[in-house]
Amino acid sequence: MNISIRDKVKHIIDLAVDFNDSETRQDVTGSKPTVFVDFCGHTCQLNVSIHRKGYDSWEDRFSNTVYLDQSGAIEKLNEIINVLEKTIAAWLASDT
Repeated sequence: MNISIRDKVKHIIDLAVDFNDSETRQDVTGSKPTVFVDFCGHTCQLNVSIHRKGYDSWEDRFSNTVYLDQSGAIEKLNEIINVLEKTIAAWLASDT
């Protein structure tokens, strides 16, 4: 894994932790998007799932798996960052 890939993974984790800095129970946070990030060391794999309408909602969900040591990883990480940043911006711009 090269430095660029590592930096993008860290950026994704930073965005997720900054945005979901407390639990996103729907009775408390309503439909605030919930981000799941899972790194699997045995396969050098990053799984990211964004539930755009809240933790319990499967209605509007983005999910992507990236094998960080395979070709195309940078493009997939860029897509995840783009979707995550747009999701966060949309939530912050809403009245919710």
